[in-house]
Amino acid sequence: MLLFLAPFLLLLQQAFAYAVSNECIDPGFVVLGINIPAAVDEALSIAEYGGWRLQTNQPAVGQVLQQLLGNDGNAKSMFINRMAAVPAAFGPYSGPFNPLTMLDHTVVIKCKPTTLTPVFHIPNGNILGWKDDDFPIMPMISGADDPCNPNIVAIMYMTGYSRTQNLAGTALLGPSHVIMLCSVAPGQAMYCRNTIGKDWAQRRWDGQSFDVIGQYLPPTLLHEALHVAGPFHSQATVPATLPSGRSEMYQWSGIVTSNRNDDKQANADGYSTLASGS
Repeated sequence: MLLFLAPFLLLLQQAFAYAVSNECIDPGFVVLGINIPAAVDEALSIAEYGGWRLQTNQPAVGQVLQQLLGNDGNAKSMFINRMAAVPAAFGPYSGPFNPLTMLDHTVVIKCKPTTLTPVFHIPNGNILGWKDDDFPIMPMISGADDPCNPNIVAIMYMTGYSRTQNLAGTALLGPSHVIMLCSVAPGQAMYCRNTIGKDWAQRRWDGQSFDVIGQYLPPTLLHEALHVAGPFHSQATVPATLPSGRSEMYQWSGIVTSNRNDDKQANADGYSTLASGS
């Protein structure tokens, strides 16, 4: 019996794991010091520590919680719940992504937007949106602009595949989401520093210094994992749309300008910024 059970347990263990696309180990990125699994590990540590700190309130977070996530009394519990959902968004690392064997991944992390191709309107030739050639059933990312244009750090999109089988047995199994780390221009994710370092929990972040967090890759990965664990917004929309109708807000300096609790609590960057700076 154990001989038959062992392969099943191995398959079950692999069913919730993330993979990294081969272009992420491109020599050009390696020169930049990019190591995706190391960055994911730090993102997971940041989420775990952030959730623990708000549960214990040691040391007290202070007014930054209200600044980033609102002042209606829901911010603390929402933050703790979001951080608890992050590990399942990733799962353990399973190795390089192979689009021919897609059954053992939760998320695929990609580092170049080369697999995103435009969907044209016929007959006028206008671009309606974008799709990933690796996932032919994915919902289209709407919009004529390249989703990884120079103003975008990273994006997340759904693939149309499911991590788990439905009751009817009709779901197509595969990675449910892709996190695309944009790499077209400096300032995008693949130009960030790979990790903050062992002292990230001891650093003192305050006010405008929170905006420095965006120079590191783990907070970006945490931000996108929160979208995977969401739902924060219409997943096929890039950029994200908040309850008020405005686009997603980024960095402390952008988030604190909002006076709407619902926007702040639907905004992934508030959670990742607070976790990274807690």
